[in-house]
Amino acid sequence: MYAIFHALLVTFLWSTSWILIKIGLQNRLPPLTFAGFRYTLASLVLAPCCDVRQHGVGGNCAARVGSRIQGLGQLGLLEWSIIAWLALVNIALAFTLWNHILRRLTATESSIVNGAKLPQVAIMA
Repeated sequence: MYAIFHALLVTFLWSTSWILIKIGLQNRLPPLTFAGFRYTLASLVLAPCCDVRQHGVGGNCAARVGSRIQGLGQLGLLEWSIIAWLALVNIALAFTLWNHILRRLTATESSIVNGAKLPQVAIMA
């Protein structure tokens, strides 16, 4: 029952996100600022899920629900550079552009574009 509730909650949040983003962007915030606010709020909401007492600072949230995930180990400068590049391009740039596009499209149009990503990825793969 607990898993069904979470599945329904996530489905509801995901399905309403386009509408809420569209409303949020009407406040004339720059897309990068708006994306930053969204992810800061999300991290504050999710932070209590992490049990840092058992796993130390930066503890593994998945360990709290019984998953076994190994740590990252030692990362060198090259690995951190790759992680930083992916964070900038795949997260910051992508969501900034997405929020910028949502200013111009309707929530329905943006939902259709987002739904088309799956076939696009499959074709590119």
